[in-house]
Amino acid sequence: MSARRKKKFQFLDPEATAFLSRYLDERSPSGDEQAGQQLWRERMSLYTGTGKEQVYGSVLAMLGPEKAFKVVLAAHADEVGWMVSQIREDGYIRVKGTADTATALARAVVIHGTTGPVDAVMGWPAVHMRTEQIEPKAEDLFLDCGCRTRKEVEEIGIHVGCTAVYRDSLVWENKQSIVARALDNRLGGFILTEVARALHAGNAELPFGLYFANAVQEEVGSNGARMLVETLRPDLVLVTDVTHDITMPGVSKAKHGDIRAEDGPVLSYGPAVFGPLVQLIEEAARAEDIPFQRAAAMKSTGTDIDAFAYGDGGTCSALVSVPIKYMHTPVEWADRQTVVETCRLLLASVYRLADQFDQLKTCWRNGTLGRG
Repeated sequence: MSARRKKKFQFLDPEATAFLSRYLDERSPSGDEQAGQQLWRERMSLYTGTGKEQVYGSVLAMLGPEKAFKVVLAAHADEVGWMVSQIREDGYIRVKGTADTATALARAVVIHGTTGPVDAVMGWPAVHMRTEQIEPKAEDLFLDCGCRTRKEVEEIGIHVGCTAVYRDSLVWENKQSIVARALDNRLGGFILTEVARALHAGNAELPFGLYFANAVQEEVGSNGARMLVETLRPDLVLVTDVTHDITMPGVSKAKHGDIRAEDGPVLSYGPAVFGPLVQLIEEAARAEDIPFQRAAAMKSTGTDIDAFAYGDGGTCSALVSVPIKYMHTPVEWADRQTVVETCRLLLASVYRLADQFDQLKTCWRNGTLGRG
């Protein structure tokens, strides 16, 4: 019996769009993802029966956890950001971070201290006062929160180790483009909530346990994914993340490929990707008339799939990405329809895996799919 319940489903409806706005505007820098994770956990609780938080903050939402075979849909929760590294005696604040220094200058930021959020700006000398035009290094950057002494900074709850993110909100360009600072990769987490919502609406009955994983600390080494693969020991993982649109001026197609944000989700190919799983995803896309693109990742993908694929003796893994412009900047840009198509593709892949599960168990991994 097919696992699919034929029912038209609207992704990114007004209520889901409102959640996306709240989720993208919330802070979630690497190592300090709790606020964003709380929103994600609350959203997933509407569609899954049980959930679990890992030691360092990765969150699992589960359907059918009593079933032996474990399929994971994974995204990562963290965004690039900044951390206070020094408070000077004159009140200026030095930072370290994972964000692009070239896009940091003259930005409004929010420092999250012990007494709540504190507004600040990423300062930079005016052009009239600079002797040369240079791209700033991390050690050149500083925050100004209006304090004149170190004591004043400490009194408003800021200390070394506090995190900071840009103060930016989601913008819809021409109703078809999503612009926000943290599409990488809360867009992936949002897509997982939409897949869970669609499965819930369709009363899906799956022959395997389905785990939705929102992992922490991808931007600093896929640490959350490495923890998850060791503790969960999944049989199959499908990661969703973002990748690069290369259409803008100054980007080489010869070097980076030919990916467009408007042309649908991207399937990756390379050593970390399990070929039969990618083939199943391709078949699901064709069956549902979902456009997709291809990307080559010969050495590594630079995403959590690398941790899942090579962890715990090897796990069947694949990567579906949303192409975006201006990654790791405050104006990351995605095409709305491609986000919808990515939701559709992940949902179709889950259903196809369910419908072909008995056959697949006998032909993958040298005759045995999974660890049982």
